[in-house]
Amino acid sequence: MSRRTGPEPPVQEGTGGRADAVRVLLFDDSRSSRELAPGELARLDALPDSQLLWIDILGTDLPLGLLREVGADPRLLAGAGAAHVEIQRSAGWTYLYPRALDWAAVERLEDVPLTVGVARNVVVTLHPEPVEFITSIHADEGRYLRAGQLDAMSFAVALMDRLLTAYLDVRDGFETALDRLELLVLRCPSHRHLRDMQKLRRSASRLRRVLAAQRDLFDALGRPDFDPTLSDEVAMHCRNLAVRYSKVMLAVESTREMVNGGFELYTSRTAENTSREMHTLTVVIVVTCITATLSGLMGAGVSIDFLGSGERFFLWSAGAITLLVVATVAWAVYRLMSRDP
Repeated sequence: MSRRTGPEPPVQEGTGGRADAVRVLLFDDSRSSRELAPGELARLDALPDSQLLWIDILGTDLPLGLLREVGADPRLLAGAGAAHVEIQRSAGWTYLYPRALDWAAVERLEDVPLTVGVARNVVVTLHPEPVEFITSIHADEGRYLRAGQLDAMSFAVALMDRLLTAYLDVRDGFETALDRLELLVLRCPSHRHLRDMQKLRRSASRLRRVLAAQRDLFDALGRPDFDPTLSDEVAMHCRNLAVRYSKVMLAVESTREMVNGGFELYTSRTAENTSREMHTLTVVIVVTCITATLSGLMGAGVSIDFLGSGERFFLWSAGAITLLVVATVAWAVYRLMSRDP
């Protein structure tokens, strides 16, 4: 388990400017979850094992009073913006620091620092920007979840499992974008397609770097010394998450291979078009040599028996040269314009 170094990040008191900045869900094993106002926490007694409290904080302004109610350390929560992904423990709390994804398109991929604080029957998440899988829980899934009987660490593992699913969604986005780009390359490769592939290659490398940076975190969750006090069931959930991380990492690494395959397709199609153009150029050169020969014969005053000489020979030669030039130009234009396979 690594330790943070450097100055502690500042903690800002919440201003209450955004109604959705703090969401509090209370899960019960006997009914649907219900959303609480932050002020209701002070009236809650100690949570039984049949209940689970989830506090989700969006933004950098921390509700210090709310965090004091549940015993979370605001400075460790605010450490989500630090560069290193790791695990810390303090006063009965375990703080995990994964990185979620924020992406509208695979070419514009950004990672969002996320803190997951876990204590007995309480989970706190903090993220400065919206995270898609958390937003979907609040929008639709939250009221259907039956997480009251889950251990808080198991619920945190479930959230991080959804985080890994988001990486697979991005990989699927890469595959879709690359398939569309490869169809265009097969039709007619251009420099624009090469630039698009370069963007995909950079995004694929960034995706891998972001996920690879979390290897220590997920490996620690799967080790037996992570928290020996966990029950066998919860420890199994942690080990399963570590195994899934390995599988997702393999899938993300294959993304770069897919993009490399796109580069190979582009190179192959470009070489094929170059060969086609060289073939056209060769035919044009041969025809040019023939017309030059005919012109030379005309200039030398050579007489051919079946063509005669003088004006008749000139007309036949000029007509042949004109026909060859027109036919060759028309054929060359057709070859250069029709590049579809």
